Amino acid sequence: MRNWTVAPLVHLGTNPIAIYVLFMAALAVLRNWGDALTPTLAPAGNPTLGSLGYAAGWTALWWLFAHLLYRRRILIKL
Repeated sequence: MRNWTVAPLVHLGTNPIAIYVLFMAALAVLRNWGDALTPTLAPAGNPTLGSLGYAAGWTALWWLFAHLLYRRRILIKL
C-alpha cells in the first residue's frame, strides 16, 4: 500500500457487495432481536455522541471484515 491514509478506503472498496450483503443480514437480525442485543448508546446523556459512536462502531466492524478479506486476497465478484 503506497499511502496509509487511503488504505481503509481500498479495503472497503475491494469487496463492497460482500460487505453490503452481510451488513444487511446483520441489520435484519438486529431488527428482530435488537433490544436484547444492543444497548442504548448515549455517553454522558448525549444522544449525538451515542449516534456517532454507534456509526463509528459499525464502520470499524465492517472495515475489519474487509481488511481480513483483503489480506487473505479473497475477492468476491459477480
